[in-house]
This record gives sequence, C-alpha cells and structure tokens, in this order.
Amino acid sequence: MACNAPSLCRSRLRRLEREARHFYSGMTYESAMSPRNFFYSHSYNLLYGVPTTLTGALGEWAYNEHLTFIGGLHNGWDVFDGPSDQIGFLAGARWRSCDERTSLQVLATTGKDPLAVPGGPPAPAGRDTQDAVSVIFSRQLGCRWQYVFEQISGWQDRGSFEPAGIGTADAEWYRFNQYLLYTINDCWRVGVRYEWFSADDGARVATFGGQYQAATLGLNYAPTENVTIRPEVRWDRFEPHEPATPPGPFGFAHRSQFLAALDVLVVF
Repeated sequence: MACNAPSLCRSRLRRLEREARHFYSGMTYESAMSPRNFFYSHSYNLLYGVPTTLTGALGEWAYNEHLTFIGGLHNGWDVFDGPSDQIGFLAGARWRSCDERTSLQVLATTGKDPLAVPGGPPAPAGRDTQDAVSVIFSRQLGCRWQYVFEQISGWQDRGSFEPAGIGTADAEWYRFNQYLLYTINDCWRVGVRYEWFSADDGARVATFGGQYQAATLGLNYAPTENVTIRPEVRWDRFEPHEPATPPGPFGFAHRSQFLAALDVLVVF
C-alpha cells in the first residue's frame, strides 16, 4: 500500500496497552539487555544520564500506525521502592514514518528525589525534584547505513556534588550521542559511536564533575543466527570542571583511557 494512502496514515487504532511492574524506562537508544546492542561497552548516558529502570505503571496508546503516546507513574530512578515514596511521572511520544525508515521518540520524567545526594543537607519543600528529557532520532540511509542521534538533558534540585559543598546548589547535565552503523553483508556489520557528556555539577558522577568524551569503533560478526562476536576499541577523555577535582575517574588516577574488548553472545 502506498505511503500516502489515507487508510494507512490516518487510521485510528485507538489501542491502549497497560502494565504495572518493574520496567525499563525506554529513555535510551541502548538497552540494559546486551544482545540488543551493537557495542559491547555502554555509553555514559545509559549509566548516568537517565533512569534505566522504573517501578510503577506504564501505558501506551497507539493513535495510529505511526504515532504512539506513552505515559506512566513511577517511584524513583533505578529502585524498586524510592526513598521519597512520592509519585513520579513519565510521558512522551514515539513516531515512525510511513516508509518505516525514520523514527523519533521524545520522553520526559519528573519526580521527587530528596535523598539523591548522600551527605547533603535536607532539601526544603518544593526543592527536591529530579527531571530528565531524552530525544532519540533514527534514520535508515539506503539499504546498508543507519544513523542515530540521541540527546539528553537532566536537572536536579540541590543536586550539586562540588568541593564547595554537597547539595548546596542545583545541578544539570546534558549530553549527545551519535551512532553510524553499516551492514557489510549478512554476517558482518561495522559501527562507530561518539559521545559528549557534560556533568560539571557532579550530580551523576560524584566528585568527578566535568566534560566526558568517548569514541568507539566496533565490529559485529554473526557466523550463525544465534552467535554474535563483538570486538571493539574505545577511547575516553575527561576534562575536570573544578581545579580541586581528583586526578581522574579512570582507575581513580587518569583522565584518559584506551580500551580494547571482545565478547561473544550466544542466544538460545
């Protein structure tokens, strides 16, 4: 059926899916489940930028075959029972083009997190929220190339982790991540990833507040349908925000590192 056919692009499915459980937030391009990722190593975003998991209720409503609205309630980031015992919110939308070559997702979360900085002073009423917004854009370029752009912004009331005092100021972090993947043939794929992560206030990285960069080059070799071999090389660089920042986050002594890694996935 043609992409611009009214019966396809304007059809109202009005389908609602609901669930209550411990679930993945869906705010990152990468997944916590390793077989779903191209690279062996994770980006800073999955580890520090947004929640990986949430506990609560999640619903999705398909407006039509291309646009889905997402909404839910949760009890804090990456915990089963949050310290605040107050409801947080997750909301957004996911869109896919008629030819299914382009997709865009926007998700936002907000909620109370008064104990996010251990050792910090208690947050006054109304000054204890933690928010994040993620944008994920994906585009299939021809038959072999895929490009992905991911952007994250986050804010936390009284979430700073600076030498001047823990939790004495508000904190923010933001980052972008880019992937370019190329399919050589049915067995081989090659990919590059570049990430820039700004965490000057230290809210997500404790005493190592500053600018992080990472570049990764990897291969995927799939000799069979259930086996994937993933070699990669990765370079990380850290620039501190404060002169009093400890020597470096890599081995607690270095501000850059080079890694070579390989893993083998066997899926049953």
